[in-house]
Amino acid sequence: MSSAESNALPPPRFPPTRRVLWDRTPGGPAQRVPLLAFAPKICLGRAAGELARQAQEAQRRPKALRLVLRGSEGSEPETWLAERLDERGLSQDEVALDLGALPETRAVEEIGFSTSKPGATKSASSRCRLAPSMAQTLHRLLEPLPGPALCAAEPSGATEKFWRWAGAVAVDRLQGTTQLRLAAKYPKWAFHATALARPLRTLETPLLQALLAPKSSKSLGCGYLTLDERRCVLCLMQNEALAQEVPLVGVWVDLRDQEVSNLPTLAAHPAVWAAAAHFVHQRSAKEKVWVEASTFLIMAAVRQRAMPPEAGLLFAEFRFEEEPSEGLYLASMDYDQASVASMGDMKLDTFTADYSDLVKIADQAPHEKVNIKAHSLGVAEMAASPKQKRMEAGAGGFRPEEPRAEAPRPVEEECSQCGAGYVTEARFCSRCGQRRPSTPVQTPMVEMTLAKPIPAVPAWGVPGESSPPAATPSSRRSDGPDDIPLRQIVGQQQLQLGVLQQQLQSVQDLLVLLVARDSSPPVPPPPPVAPL
Repeated sequence: MSSAESNALPPPRFPPTRRVLWDRTPGGPAQRVPLLAFAPKICLGRAAGELARQAQEAQRRPKALRLVLRGSEGSEPETWLAERLDERGLSQDEVALDLGALPETRAVEEIGFSTSKPGATKSASSRCRLAPSMAQTLHRLLEPLPGPALCAAEPSGATEKFWRWAGAVAVDRLQGTTQLRLAAKYPKWAFHATALARPLRTLETPLLQALLAPKSSKSLGCGYLTLDERRCVLCLMQNEALAQEVPLVGVWVDLRDQEVSNLPTLAAHPAVWAAAAHFVHQRSAKEKVWVEASTFLIMAAVRQRAMPPEAGLLFAEFRFEEEPSEGLYLASMDYDQASVASMGDMKLDTFTADYSDLVKIADQAPHEKVNIKAHSLGVAEMAASPKQKRMEAGAGGFRPEEPRAEAPRPVEEECSQCGAGYVTEARFCSRCGQRRPSTPVQTPMVEMTLAKPIPAVPAWGVPGESSPPAATPSSRRSDGPDDIPLRQIVGQQQLQLGVLQQQLQSVQDLLVLLVARDSSPPVPPPPPVAPL
């Protein structure tokens, strides 16, 4: 049905009061449906042998591949089958993902939790084993994929677009198995669905009549809902011009090809969930009116037996819930050539985790480690040349110092008994057998010195004169050119003490003079001089 034929009515007037848009009497408790409820099951088919061969070739150099997953209709839950490694001629029910073939690796880290029911399969592991190099490859392939909001902006009747896939394959030669890890990044979205107890009034249009027809050769997909001034529900097509001019309150979905009679089957339908996610994230609408925070209307045209046309509509309210972080869906399998030949389609174990967990394992990929050894320096070496004995940092890390060469022996050294000269490295005299004296190693004495000079302190009451610098007593003396000996420090302190004593005596004399001046009787003024 074209957009021109969908509605032959003029643009409706939206209700002026938006506090009450429709009868919100619930028909039962709310039901929460997350995106994880539509997680697919993965089976490995004819591509198992080709994956093992490509993993063997990756021992020489890593390579990039493309794995095709084909959906099987009618399965509950939906199952995808990995059959081939090329992407030529993809059909509508096939998805191609990037696959990295890695050299030999060992899965040592554990991530996520199993999605299988307790007691379903005893051989299934509770956590997925993953190597850091494989996690690094998955993170590198998943990071540039488009975000979930961008995927939801395009209308679709399925939830496959919300799963963004990548994979990695490697060989474990120690166990002789091929390791296959498929990972999907998905948003942590959920809808709280509440059925309405009473059906809402609808506005008769050609589009509504087509939705209520008992038989249809082709599904109409989904569209938008708005209200007129009498609060009657009006159905609009997605590409209709009127949908861009009026406020929208929800979406409708065509489910006449399936029997949907209650809220659980309605909320758990992937077409309804995908249409609701598209309504939340689409940006082309002029205005979206929420009956409550992130709450909107859902209308489904369903097939029911022996019912009037009006009874073919189900109404519900959906409330959107979102978590800021993204989830990770993992599918894992380790197999060998013998299992490929004896088994048919092999189902992969599935796990759920946070995407941040994959990033943490990817950061643990082996890097070049530098071992730093600390070498202690002797006292004599530090006193001889302290600047030349430092550790030098190079491009590869810290490099220890070169060993100190021993001082060569003197060229001419005579025997003290017979006067004959010693051979170069001989320990005894070749003529008389006298033992050669050893050369003593002289270790210079390390002396404690002041780190910096002490500033001068100005003297009291004596302008332009300063006292000798105050020094800190030291336990040893130093005779270096830039150091202050202990004897000079003591002399400077004695000189400063003498200056202070002189200043104190001057202050005392000044006080005595002032006291004597205040205690003496006042002197009478001189008599006036008579004029001549």
